[in-house]
Amino acid sequence: MENNKICHHDMCIENIEIFKDLSLESKMDIMYFSNHKKLKDKTILYSPDDKVDSILVVKKGKLKLSNYDENGKEYIYKILNENDTFGEELIFTDENYNMYIESIGDAVVCQITKDSLVPYIMEKPKFAKKLIENLGKKLKESMTIKSLLFIKDPKERLEGYLVNKCEETGSDTIRLSRETIGREINLSRETVSKKLKEIEQDKNVELVGYKEIIVKNKEKMKKF
Repeated sequence: MENNKICHHDMCIENIEIFKDLSLESKMDIMYFSNHKKLKDKTILYSPDDKVDSILVVKKGKLKLSNYDENGKEYIYKILNENDTFGEELIFTDENYNMYIESIGDAVVCQITKDSLVPYIMEKPKFAKKLIENLGKKLKESMTIKSLLFIKDPKERLEGYLVNKCEETGSDTIRLSRETIGREINLSRETVSKKLKEIEQDKNVELVGYKEIIVKNKEKMKKF
């Protein structure tokens, strides 16, 4: 595993939701003490008993989040792809990872550690206030997604997700792949594509290419 202090030349932080509304100055400060890690294939970055100590952004390659049962059977919770993030909701807790975080193929990961972030927060009250607000938004979004997962009908679940994403971003245009949407609401890429076409036939959305969805009628699709 090789470390490189190069994040201040990149905008990795733009992928981390809790930092998105911060000033450019604050973003640059955070990037200054972040690091890139180069990982070889099958490198275990964290194990279940390790304490959560970082926010991670996948810059290249993939990370696998998994664990094993008592019989050695592997359970994969999630695959993190390029620009996916992990740890922002857990960074200020005293929790363990409770899973393996392992590279699939060679990968590059941007890491922002708790030890470097906390002193900066303590020195910047305005930054701390904004960060708390963003964490609150992130928690609300997470709770909404969990509520959507209780909707059994895939079309209704997808409709609720689209409305929530519009409210979250303040835009009626959603630019996400079918695969990304599916990962967030536990649907296959094929199911997302099929149900989007049905929603388009209902004239509630307009599909533009593979990654652009224009939401036309939020009220009809709203679930709660």
